[in-house]
Amino acid sequence: MQRWINDELEDMDLKDKRLVKRLGMLLDSFTKKPSCSIPKACESQAKTKGAYRFFGNERVEADKIREGFFKKTAKRASKFKTVLAISDGSDFCYTSHEKLEGRGALKKSFMLLC
Repeated sequence: MQRWINDELEDMDLKDKRLVKRLGMLLDSFTKKPSCSIPKACESQAKTKGAYRFFGNERVEADKIREGFFKKTAKRASKFKTVLAISDGSDFCYTSHEKLEGRGALKKSFMLLC
């Protein structure tokens, strides 16, 4: 597992260390293959099954995961005098472009091959 993942999860409170460990394994898989499906990123049937069990676990709460990342980010940011929080709110919509009139809805998937 990548070292930064252990650092990121050291204060994660999911009430069960096994869940934190599984989250770390998922982060490791997903950051190595970010555009892949869960089965492709996990690379084995056992890891894929573990991922789906994690996501289906009633004790896994998205708010708790976000809270852990928020706290870790705040902890890192507190070491600096100035922190820039940059956001890209761009949105492109070409459906009303005159040369596309009558062409139907624009649909394009940008999935990298895994």
